[in-house]
Amino acid sequence: MHTKKSGIFAGIMLIGLGILVFTGWWWPGIMLVIGTALGVDKFLQGQIKEAIGLFLLFLAIPTAVFIFTNNIIPLTIFAPILLIGIGGLVIGRSLLNRA
Repeated sequence: MHTKKSGIFAGIMLIGLGILVFTGWWWPGIMLVIGTALGVDKFLQGQIKEAIGLFLLFLAIPTAVFIFTNNIIPLTIFAPILLIGIGGLVIGRSLLNRA
């Protein structure tokens, strides 16, 4: 059964690489391909939280590149909001782990 999961991971990677070759969007597209393949692999192993976390982490990189290259949100505004958000997540996770 583990072979099927590895085959699915490899298949997603190959499809993603093919799309990247076709579009030429190597950076940061490769991060999205890796995150998708890892997320699906974790999902198939029944590790739903890890799958979502991995996918969102790897999705954040192309999203940030898009935001900053197109000047949608200035870094002077985005950086403090990001730090506040991460701090809130750390506090929330700590409180949930205590409960």
